[in-house]
Amino acid sequence: MYRQWSNGRVLGNFHSREELVSAIVEYIDYYRNDRPQRGLGILTPMEYHDMLMAA
Repeated sequence: MYRQWSNGRVLGNFHSREELVSAIVEYIDYYRNDRPQRGLGILTPMEYHDMLMAA
């Protein structure tokens, strides 16, 4: 997960706790909402959710 999350950033590049927390929150949002998943038919979790709600 670290490599996927870091996107080339080294943990030491965060200059404050707030910057680190912001990056973590941003990654969690990406992971939950924007990351395509094979198990969902290459849909993002939100696209899959919307598809189920429309059915």
